[in-house]
Order: sequence, then structure tokens, then C-alpha cells
Amino acid sequence: MKKLLIISLLLLSSTFSILACNIEFEVQGTSKETYKSGDEIVVKVKITLTHRVCNVAMKDTKFDTKGLDILGATDWKEVTPGVWERKVKLKAKTTSNGKLIFSVTRTCEKEGGSGSLTLNGQKA
Repeated sequence: MKKLLIISLLLLSSTFSILACNIEFEVQGTSKETYKSGDEIVVKVKITLTHRVCNVAMKDTKFDTKGLDILGATDWKEVTPGVWERKVKLKAKTTSNGKLIFSVTRTCEKEGGSGSLTLNGQKA
């Protein structure tokens, strides 16, 4: 009986880790191998709510950048049930390590989700 309970708990816990939001990034237009300071980049963010019902609004999705400024963004659009997209316009800056990082985070009691896009930028 204990073995059955342990196996059930393991299967259940592995299911919960699968339930996190899936976050994908796609650079729109022509992507560059290295972005110079001042270059503008449009990134499409696609979030798939894999846990079906989510009580966290899309507007509560957090964006963080390193070596990038956020210039603007479109509204979130549900392209199919549970799949949301938004385009974000970014401006590259010079960094000490040459890395441009754009991160997206969703926090909720069902694991949430996070993802990041790293691009090569101009070193200081």
C-alpha cells in the first residue's frame, strides 16, 4: 500500500511540473548575429497556458531586460484557446559582456513559467 501511495505521489508531482506555462520567443524581421547600440528589435512572445485555467491575467506577465530598453508592445492577443501572443519592441544598448537578455515571467500557484531570449550585442 505504501508503494502504491509513493508511486502515485511521484506521478502526480511529475504531472505538476509539466503544467508550467510554455514561453517561446521569435525575433521578427531580419535577425542579426550581433546587435549594435541603438538597433531596434521586435520580438514575438508566445505563451501557451498548458494548465488550461489560469487565474493570473496576461497583463500580470512580467518583463525584464539586461542591455535592452523596452520601447513599446502590442496588446496580448489570444490566437487560439490558451495561446497568447504579443510583440515587444526593444532597443539594444552596449553592455560589458555583450549579452542582451529579454526575460518573461508568469507567477502563479500552478508553477507559472519563465523564459529568456539571449542575443549578442555590442561590448562596451
